[in-house]
Amino acid sequence: MTGLGQDEALELSSCHAFCKAAPETPYKRACRGHPLALEVIGAQLFDKESNDIQCWEEAVHNIGENPDIPRILQTSFDGLSHIEKEIFLDIACCFVGQRKRDTDLFWEVLYPNKVQTAIKNLSLKMLININSPQDSFHMHDLLREMGRGI
Repeated sequence: MTGLGQDEALELSSCHAFCKAAPETPYKRACRGHPLALEVIGAQLFDKESNDIQCWEEAVHNIGENPDIPRILQTSFDGLSHIEKEIFLDIACCFVGQRKRDTDLFWEVLYPNKVQTAIKNLSLKMLININSPQDSFHMHDLLREMGRGI
């Protein structure tokens, strides 16, 4: 699969980071145009202030001059809380295609009153998707492969 062009890559990452097509800061890295990496990096930066230079510099550093898509995805995983990591790994290894309400009971026993927030954060960071009307978990194959590898 060929990557997106420079303009399309910037627009996709900007949509996930700023909820608009053009960035407010000099965020010009394009993750070689890989849509999943652009979405994950954009989602990582979504709640960061546009003047928080350290966050932006770290993101650019993590992408690097020669972006490695699995490394970019790993960086996003590394930034998760312990509970978010555990739930992400459970989904990657066992719960893709399963209904959310069926798994909620399992996790509530392990992590009382923390599950819904963790799932929401994973979804906002583009690491999982919850598809309606089945309300079931899905994730990109590269993310699932990474989770299974971990």
